[in-house]
Amino acid sequence: MRSLNAIGEFSGQLPPEQLDGMRELAKAGEPGIALENFLAQIAEYQVAVNVGTLETLRKLGLAMGIDPKYWNRI
Repeated sequence: MRSLNAIGEFSGQLPPEQLDGMRELAKAGEPGIALENFLAQIAEYQVAVNVGTLETLRKLGLAMGIDPKYWNRI
């Protein structure tokens, strides 16, 4: 799953329990909710995201029908 790959890239930058929760949501068939939570955590913790990764997250979000507000805050 591409959402799991994206989550894994931020290991060490977000709390492990948050990342674990997002992984569990994605594995349970809720990748959209996992990605929304993930994007919200990136914004909350003010994690730096390179342009390529942001574009990947944007494309994932668009494919899942996620509100652009989640990646526009990053």
